[in-house]
Amino acid sequence: MNEWKKHWATRTVPNDVWEDLELWLHTLSIYSETRLCPVTTPLEINWVGDASKSFGIGILVGPRLCQLRLKECWQEGSPNCTIAWLETVAIRIGVKSRDHLLNQEWKAIQALLIESELDITTERVVLADNMADGLLRGVQRPHVMENRSQRLSISLFVVRIYALPSKADIHILSGWKPLTLIGYNSAVAKFNTFMKSEKATPFTLPLSIAMVEGFCVWAGRNDITLNEGKNSSISRKKYLAGLKAWHTYHSAIFPDENKPRIDLLLKVSARRDESATKTGKKLPVMLWHMAWLWKSLVLGSNLDRAVLDVAVVAFWGLARLAELTYTVEGGKINFADSVLTSDVVFATSKNLGDVVTLTVRNAKTAKPGKPQLIRLCAQNHELCPLLSSKVFLRIFWAGVDRAHLTRHQTATRIEEVLTSGGFHGIKGHSFRVGGASLRSTLGMTQGDLCALGRWRLDSFKLYIRPYLTGDLKKTKILLQQFKQNWLRMA
Repeated sequence: MNEWKKHWATRTVPNDVWEDLELWLHTLSIYSETRLCPVTTPLEINWVGDASKSFGIGILVGPRLCQLRLKECWQEGSPNCTIAWLETVAIRIGVKSRDHLLNQEWKAIQALLIESELDITTERVVLADNMADGLLRGVQRPHVMENRSQRLSISLFVVRIYALPSKADIHILSGWKPLTLIGYNSAVAKFNTFMKSEKATPFTLPLSIAMVEGFCVWAGRNDITLNEGKNSSISRKKYLAGLKAWHTYHSAIFPDENKPRIDLLLKVSARRDESATKTGKKLPVMLWHMAWLWKSLVLGSNLDRAVLDVAVVAFWGLARLAELTYTVEGGKINFADSVLTSDVVFATSKNLGDVVTLTVRNAKTAKPGKPQLIRLCAQNHELCPLLSSKVFLRIFWAGVDRAHLTRHQTATRIEEVLTSGGFHGIKGHSFRVGGASLRSTLGMTQGDLCALGRWRLDSFKLYIRPYLTGDLKKTKILLQQFKQNWLRMA
C-alpha cells in the first residue's frame, strides 16, 4: 500500500479489471428496462446436473438427458482446471470467485440469464437422489437413447458430445480411402483454426459464402492478412474438397454459388505462391541407392530381406509401397486391398522370357473394384524383380509364424539404411519416381511407361526427373557391373 502515497500517480489497469468493465458495459448496453420478478410458487422442472473428473458431465431435465465426455487434455493449461470448475460448467450457476476459469463461466451464465430473462435456484441433493450420477460416470441406464440431446445451445470448449454414427454414416465413410479421410480431416481442422482465429465459433453447417471466401483469404498468401499457416493454392483446393466432403457426410449443401469468385481468389494467391519458398519435388531413387540397399540388407534379418525385395519390386514396377505392403502387422488382413500369395503368378513368355505378374487391388490409380496388374521381366543381375518375388514367397511365406510387412516399417527401414550411407531425402514415393525416371532416360516409350506405371494421359510427367550427364553415365556403369557380378556369381 506504500506505493499509493501519490494519489494521482498513474497505474496500469489489470487485464481482468478491463474484462469486467467491458462485460458490464456490454450488459448495460443490451439490458432492457425490466426487472426479474421471482415467481412466488417455484416450478419444479426436475433439473439435475453433476460432474466427475473420470468421465465428464451428466445433466437431466425431466426425462431429457445430456451426457458429455471430457477430452483427454481437459486439465492442460495454466491454471489447471479443477473439479469445481467442471461442476460449474455442469450447473452454469454460481457466485464470483477467485478462480479465473469459474469467472469466465459466470459471465457466460449471466449473459444467458439476461438474454432469456431467467433466474435459477439451485438445490443440493444426496447421492441416492442424484439421477445424473450414472451419466457423469459413463453409464446411460436407466435412461433411454431416444431422450438423448444431440445438440447444445451453448459451446463448451472442454467437453464434446459423442453421437454414435449411423449405419449409413459408416457405409459412407468406407467409400473414402483412409488417406483421403486423413486429408479431409486436415481440411476441417484447418477451417476450425480459421474460425477460432476469427472468434466465430460455434458455427453450423452449411457454411456461408462469406465463411468460405474468408477462409481462402486467411489461408492464402496475400497483402491483406498476415496470419500464420499460409499455404499454396493447390493445398487450398484440397482443403475445399475436404470441406465439400464434410458437407456431404453431414447431409448439408456446400455453397457453390460463388465458385467464380473462389477460383479467382485461388488464382490471385497462386501468383504470390510463385515468389514464396516452394517445397522441393520428391527425390528419385537412383540405381546407386538400390545398390546400397542391396549391400546393406541382403545378409540382414528376415525383415531386412523382405524390405529389400519390396524395394526392388517397387523400383522396377513403378509401384507405391502401400500397394505392396499391409496396413497392420498382425491379425486378419483386408483382402480387398492386399496382395495375396495367389496374386503373384510366374509365367514364361515367348517375347519377354520369364515374367512375374502381380495383381494389385484398390490402387490409387484404379477404378473402384478394378484390380491392376504389374508385369515384370527377369533381369540378369542381383536387383532382379522376378528373383526378389520368388525369394520373398519362398522364405517369408513359409511356416505359420509370419508377420505382415507394413508400409511404415518398410519406409522407416529404407530411410534408416539410406541415411547411414549418406543419402538423405529419399522417401517411400521416391521408388515410383526413380523407376519412372530411369526407364524414361533409357528410352522407354511414353505408351509403355504409362502402361507399366498405370498412368493415364500425361500424368506420368509429374514423376519424371531429368538425368544429368554424369548421373546417366554412372547408372550405365552400375548396370554393367551388376551384370558382370551376376555372371561371376552364377
